[in-house]
Amino acid sequence: MAGRAADRDHRRHPARGRALTVRCAQCLVLGDTVQVALEVGGEATLHFNVPVHVARRNGVEPGARLRVSLLSEGIHLMRPRSHQ
Repeated sequence: MAGRAADRDHRRHPARGRALTVRCAQCLVLGDTVQVALEVGGEATLHFNVPVHVARRNGVEPGARLRVSLLSEGIHLMRPRSHQ
């Protein structure tokens, strides 16, 4: 029961971070995890995994427009791949 109360509190007070409006480009269910690819402004793609119940609760499905909040400590920039 404590988990549900914490979950409701999280929805009322989203985590501090950088909020973005994105489009879900792709979802792949692998057991109890969903691999998600989100398009950001048509220029970049964010990839991550979430539990299936979190994806369902938040309406994560291909084509869906979503609002996500990125925690600063969870952002890791990577150099672009060389096309040589």
